[in-house]
Amino acid sequence: MSSPAASMGRSGRVMWQWAEVIILPLLALAIAYWLEPEGMFAGDRFPWIWLAPVLVTLRYGLVAGLVAAGVFVAAFVVLSHTGGLPAIWPREQFLGGLLLTMICGQFSDLWEKRFARQQVLQQYSEQRLDALTRDFYITRLSHDILEQNLITQPATLRNAFEDLRQLIDREQASLRGEAAQSLLVLLAHYTRMEAMAFHPLEGDRFAPEPAVVIGPRARLNLHDPLVVAALEKGTNAFYPVSQIIAENVSDYLAVIPVEAPGNRLLGLLVIRDMPFLALNEENLMMAKAILQYFADELSAFEESLALRRSLPTCPPRFARELLKLSHLRQRLALQSVLVHITVPAGTRQTQILGVLERSRRGLDLHWRYQDAHGNETVLKLMPLTRAVGAEGFSQRFSDLMKQRFRATSESLGLQIGFDLVPIGGLEEWLGAILMSAPAPDLQDSNRA
Repeated sequence: MSSPAASMGRSGRVMWQWAEVIILPLLALAIAYWLEPEGMFAGDRFPWIWLAPVLVTLRYGLVAGLVAAGVFVAAFVVLSHTGGLPAIWPREQFLGGLLLTMICGQFSDLWEKRFARQQVLQQYSEQRLDALTRDFYITRLSHDILEQNLITQPATLRNAFEDLRQLIDREQASLRGEAAQSLLVLLAHYTRMEAMAFHPLEGDRFAPEPAVVIGPRARLNLHDPLVVAALEKGTNAFYPVSQIIAENVSDYLAVIPVEAPGNRLLGLLVIRDMPFLALNEENLMMAKAILQYFADELSAFEESLALRRSLPTCPPRFARELLKLSHLRQRLALQSVLVHITVPAGTRQTQILGVLERSRRGLDLHWRYQDAHGNETVLKLMPLTRAVGAEGFSQRFSDLMKQRFRATSESLGLQIGFDLVPIGGLEEWLGAILMSAPAPDLQDSNRA
């Protein structure tokens, strides 16, 4: 979420940048005029004064540098008309200064684009790393809970999230419906919270009345110190048990901000009652992980809704990453590859699919699509990978088939191909890939 404070901060930085573009050349002119008025633009010495536009250009780019050079031109015109400088126009110095400024501007803009490209790559990798980290954390929690409650409570956390995904799909990503209420029930079950409420963000303010609640219903106190601390720090806010007993400093025991990917705030979970022994950082981190996982699923559903309307079986996370990679190619010409492998129905299909699953890299995403004949097409999304990388994977996979089954991909009936992720038109492009998936030779496959 882009808050008003952040917008004001950005506008303030832009204003200060342009002020620096004007002030720096004016300061250089003032120093040069104070030291030697007649020699400010003299052509018989090194033009030290032009270092000011050069510095501005290297810092802010070509446009800012030309503005700084324009300050020099305007200053010369004014001083020559008022008699402060000779009226002879120093053409060679101004021409050389402008050329030097433009060369530095090209250099600055080139490296600024390269730096922006690396920043986008790093941001995308960090987002995927965060998602993978949360997935592994959820898996660990699920295994721990399953180990502790195997007999009395055999349901795992992953099973609960599967149910939540179905509710999200059915309710069109609603933060107020049954899915959100089921989320609170899930939190109450795994974190022992007894009274809590979720207040979604509506526009630029939080809903005063909770959208879903467990326990008594009450309005949100935005001036509560825990609410203020959670919004300022962007993380869980709670008081230790000893401090709660010593003084009543808050209406809540803990406040957890719910954020979608990209630090987009969705709402606040306020906890009014829970056992003191459960009020600890580890338990609240578990609640944060569950909320973050739910927010990721909501975000994936919202971003991929148009794509999934034409392809209802496409997983939301797969569709969301596909959209991101398409945007990256449009903005920075960064290529990604979609490898499609059709595995025929037969006795070896499960084994081949298992080998494919184990070959997945950390950033890869898989979508398994089954046709009416039982043939499965595995769509393997390989982010930030060129065509050469896809060819290398195809060769490695063929070698793996030879080692595992002592047969070639052709004799197993496999059909392997790849396409670069395009700019836009993903629905038609992905639908064409699925429709044109070649039917494997089932007889050859069964013989193999």
